Amino acid sequence: MEIKPQPGPQTAFLCSDADIAIYGGSAGGGKSYALLLHAMSIANVGSNAVLMRKTFPEIIQEGGLWDYAMELYNPLGAISKQSTELTFNFPSGGSVSFGHMQHEKDKYKWQGAQIACIGFDELAHFSKSQFFYMLSRNRDPKGKVTPHIRGTCNPDPDSWLAQFLSWWIGEDGYPIKERAGATRYFITVQDEIQWGDTKSELIERFGKDSEPKSVAFYPASIQDNQILISKDPGYIASLKALDEVDRARLLGGNWKAKRIGKLFKNPKFADWDFRYDSTAWVDTGFGGGNNTTLQIAINIGSEYIVIGFSWPESVIHLYDEFARLCKKYHVGTVTFESNADKGASAREFRKFWPSVEDHPERENKHNKIVNYGVYNWGKIYIASEINQYESGRRWLSNLLAYEEKVEPDDEADGMASLIRSIEDGGPIAYNLGNLE
Repeated sequence: MEIKPQPGPQTAFLCSDADIAIYGGSAGGGKSYALLLHAMSIANVGSNAVLMRKTFPEIIQEGGLWDYAMELYNPLGAISKQSTELTFNFPSGGSVSFGHMQHEKDKYKWQGAQIACIGFDELAHFSKSQFFYMLSRNRDPKGKVTPHIRGTCNPDPDSWLAQFLSWWIGEDGYPIKERAGATRYFITVQDEIQWGDTKSELIERFGKDSEPKSVAFYPASIQDNQILISKDPGYIASLKALDEVDRARLLGGNWKAKRIGKLFKNPKFADWDFRYDSTAWVDTGFGGGNNTTLQIAINIGSEYIVIGFSWPESVIHLYDEFARLCKKYHVGTVTFESNADKGASAREFRKFWPSVEDHPERENKHNKIVNYGVYNWGKIYIASEINQYESGRRWLSNLLAYEEKVEPDDEADGMASLIRSIEDGGPIAYNLGNLE
């Protein structure tokens, strides 16, 4: 079995000496294969690599990273271990392991880890804070290789990664050919990324202790993966059958193709089985014209499925109903808005649900729902089954009314908190109330 990269950007990516090298663009460019090959090269010299996907099911699903790794690594004598962890141990003493960070807080599970090579498959699915936190885990305890980060991606114009890679992307959204594989350098100053064309430029600007890191981006397309085309010549036709925006992103590799149109002017409904861990936000009401609302959301890559409920009753009469719905939609953490009762309802709901948090409501709902037009992102969908519930129809109706500047506003309170979480790049994945 011959294992080697294909000529072109895949080979260039594997030969990169950048601290952070990112490979991708169009679907079918051989991204996962490149990441597995690189991790294998690290293990073969006796060091360790960890490859990340956003969720555990994405690793072990049919045809996923784990299956692909079995095909590549087992013939080389690597021994796979699939119990409490997913690891391949190589004859050299090196290893390739697989991890995930579904929730924002999962990054702290890696506290204390020392990983020579950290690879992110579909990097845009991770939050910016998860990515930069893992930089602190990037060191080689064996001293075999220079620690580094590798990532793969498809275009996502709404992700933090789109901004991070903006120098390599043209105004038309397509990668600039002359900049493919070019190296730049950055440091972080007061939470802002400062870029330079050379390391010395940044050191001159910010001092000798600035420690710049190098970054290179290697765009690829399905045409760079002739093995896939020969095995599945119909795959290009499948990409061409996508809608205009997804076709531009996944076939053309365009980083600025977006859907437009406000969500609640023409609500976009999506069927979704909520089979993964969801998260919920509760806006508390106590009757007397104040509704209690429950918003449940799941992150599906760069987009979100939301289902909402609204009741005219006080929150104190709804704990059983909350628990029933949270169980049905596989909710993990439920966060209560704590302004109205200083967290009392959250403390009470802990008798009904194992993971409950409270957080002050801190978002200007009028700006979020009416002024900002944030739904132009086209990244929020409403679960179609919302129409099956009276409380669901009430929630959507009141949200539509608020966008037209008509009260009530309790549904807008909950939705505005959710939007703020999405804007901040990830807390929605485990806690809609974490608005820091």
